[in-house]
This record gives sequence, structure tokens and C-alpha cells, in this order.
Amino acid sequence: MVSSAPADGCHFGRAVLLQWNGGIVVRSEGTVRVLSFLGDWSRPGEPLYKSLAGAIEACVLRKELVPGERLPSERELAADLGISRTTVLRAFQHLKESGVVVGQRGSGTRVAGAPGAKVSLPKVVRSASRLAPGGQKASSGTVDLSITAPEAPEALAQIIVEQGAFLLSERDYHPQGLPQLRIMIASRYDNAGLPTIPEQIIITTGAQQAISLVAAAELSRGDRVLIEDPTYHGAIDAYSLAGARLVGVPMGRLGLCPIVTRHMVLSISPRLLHVTPNHQNPTGVVYTSDVRAELAEIADETGLTVLEDDTLSALWFDEEPPPPLASWSRKDRVVTVGSFSKTLWAGLRVGWLRVPRREVGRYVAIKVAADLGTGLLGQALLVSAGSTIDSLIRARVAHLRSARDIMSTLLRQHMPDWTFVPPGGGAFLWVDVGGLNTAAFQQLALRQGVLCTEGDLLSPTRSVLHHLRLAFDQPVESLELGVRRLAAARANSVRG
Repeated sequence: MVSSAPADGCHFGRAVLLQWNGGIVVRSEGTVRVLSFLGDWSRPGEPLYKSLAGAIEACVLRKELVPGERLPSERELAADLGISRTTVLRAFQHLKESGVVVGQRGSGTRVAGAPGAKVSLPKVVRSASRLAPGGQKASSGTVDLSITAPEAPEALAQIIVEQGAFLLSERDYHPQGLPQLRIMIASRYDNAGLPTIPEQIIITTGAQQAISLVAAAELSRGDRVLIEDPTYHGAIDAYSLAGARLVGVPMGRLGLCPIVTRHMVLSISPRLLHVTPNHQNPTGVVYTSDVRAELAEIADETGLTVLEDDTLSALWFDEEPPPPLASWSRKDRVVTVGSFSKTLWAGLRVGWLRVPRREVGRYVAIKVAADLGTGLLGQALLVSAGSTIDSLIRARVAHLRSARDIMSTLLRQHMPDWTFVPPGGGAFLWVDVGGLNTAAFQQLALRQGVLCTEGDLLSPTRSVLHHLRLAFDQPVESLELGVRRLAAARANSVRG
């Protein structure tokens, strides 16, 4: 047991140590599945129990919940939806009378199906149905503070008008990506202190595919992956889909603690370490140079592969982050992921991998097997943008910095008991909401017309219970409306 907090932020508390020794079950798999599918289920003017019953029945009709599947208990569902247990009991009774579900003593409430039939649950990704853009079932007029998806700059539209012929001129697949774009990205790494040749760059369909390709290249079913806790939900999805076993390492104020990470690497022999050194999603932490150097040393000494998610590195507000973690690895043990989707336009879906030279052929073969190559239109658009990309990024950084300050001020005015550290970059606030049940609060907020993301959906151990991730990449009026609606939900949670 750690008795004091070292200067490097390696003390995380007893609950975390218990996670390492066997796992903490915070929420059942059934509850996670049901919450993922329900979305904005309440209907104005209709009793809550009827709205809930109708939403569950819709999930059954869409085959998101399958015959024989066990539903969460009344207590679990009531707690995580922010409603009374009586409301859930009445909803279940309504569904039983309609023949949608059946209840059996000792086996709970199940979706109606053949008695004794073996249940084969569909392979679903734990959080993507909720957190992927457009994945949440929300009413029109809802303020979405759950994701960041930047609109296209006007300059890109002008390039399309002026250079349409060039953008459509390519005939080859270019499975590794347009050479001009790979040259441009390699040059950006050179300027950031990480010597790179264009052959090391593989263009992907966004950072999400890049992470999935690393999972395909490095992992077999059952392999362990060390990953930040909390972390980017898309990484949890990609590794889960690959059949990996995720082991969460708690985030400290300087990033992952090298002492703890080394102990975990030596004790469980993971195949991969996933880190986000710049403006970590969701905490906003920037790893120090010392932490980066020590993590690279661990990889060099043990032969561990490190995935460095560098997608938010360009979105720095105050001080420019240190060079990429890969620059500290003497044995080139780091695969770096980047993307233009968060920095320029979500619709580009152009990301990349920077891989060690010895691995280029293997990774290109995996990319070819996946899709023969990323679409060329977005790549050509970036090549045409050329030197204007930096000015476009600077404009986006100015918007995000202002939005961060506005949301920070609004939250302090309306929810002074909530605490957070304004990040030095990125697009999210990581907010400690005290003792609130964030799953229940998310449901209350949704009924008020605002989407937010509860922390345990970003946790491989589902143990981050009292945090919300709030995306501030919104116009001022949306931020003001969204925070007012959060405050209304907060008031309801206090009264409840």
C-alpha cells in the first residue's frame, strides 16, 4: 500500500491497487448494454414508466436486445437512469403484460424468447454506440458536449472550387498514402524533434483505423494491453474488438507513473502500452519530458511496443508540448498515431501511422488487407492546402482557447462545487462532480437537452465514477445553453 504521494504523482489510492489485484466491478455488462442503446428515452407529457417501457421495447424490435438476454435489476437500472425503483418496476410490469419480457424467480427479467434457449449476445463494442459521433439517440435541439467534431474551414471549400481537377486527378490506389502528403507529415515530425522519412508514414482512415491497425499488427486474442485509465473510448473499443485484455493504469498529474508502469510491465508482460502524452483525452494532462524518457526506456529495455496517440498535439494553447515520446526511444519501440480530424475537420477522416523502419512492410500489408488504401480526395485536399494548414490550425486553437475559458467561467458560476483544471490544449474539460452518480446524472442531463460523457465509459476498469468529460468545441451560445441545462440537471439531482 502506498502511504504518501510522491512528487511525480504516483500515488493513486487503495481503490486503484485493488483494481490491479483482480478488478473492481462498478457496473454490470447488462446495464452498460442497455444504457448504450436507450439514448434520450423520456417523452414529454408521457409517464416516465411508459417512456422507459417503450424505449426498451424499441431496443428489442431493433434487435439490440436479443431474446433470452437478461436485463439489469430494477435497483441497478433505477440508479443509473436517475429515476425511482418504482418507475422501473412499473416499466418492467408493462413490458411483461405486453409480452416483451418475462420474469422468472431467481433468473431476473429477460427479453422474451424460447424457454431455456441459449443466449448468443451480438458482439457489440462497449462504448462506441454511445460515444461515436451521431451514436447517441438524442432529440433535436440537444446541446452535444460529449464529442468534438470540427466543421470544415471555409478555406478548404475554396480549395475544392479552385483545384477540383487536381483533387480528382489520381488513378492509383496509393495504399500507403499520397507521397506528397507523407512527405509533408514526415517534415512536421522532423520539425518537432523526431527525425522521420516519408516511407515511415502510412496514411489511414482517421486515427481510429490507425489504432485498429496497430491492434491487428501487435495483438493476438487474450494478449494484455496496458492503457491509461481513463482514456480515449475508441482505443478501448479497438482493443476489445481485437480480443485483448485491457489493464488500466491510473493517470497521475504528470501522466502515467513510470515506477508503476515498470512494475506492471514486468509483472504481467503486456504486448502493448497505449499512451496519449499530449493533452490526454480526457484528463488534458501533458506528459513531462522526464516521464516520456522513462517510458521510452522501459520499452527499450523490455521490448514492449508503445502506441503513442499524438492526435491532439497541435492543439496547444499555452506552451508547446515536448517532442513526441518516440524521439526518446533509442531502439525505435514506438508507433505514433496522428490525425487531421480533430485539428482541421472531422469529415476529412485522414490520419496516419509513423512506424519504425523495420516494420513498414508488415504494416503496409495489414493496411492493404484492410481497405487497399485511404480515400484520395481528402489526402489531395490536404496536399493542396499545404502551407495554409498551420494558419488553419492556429485559427482553430484560438477558437478552442476562447471556448475553454468561456466554459470554465460558466461552470464556476453555475456549479461552484465542481472542480477541474483548465487544460493547456485539446478540446475537453475533465470535471470532478463530487459524489454524483454520473450515469444517473447523464440521464438527467439528457432529459434537460444536453449530452455529456460520464467518466466510467472512458475507463477500461469502469471505475472512474465521479467525473464528466465536457467538450467545449462549441459556439458561445451553445456553451451557455449547455451549462444552464447542466445546472438544471444538477439541481434536480440534488432534490432527488
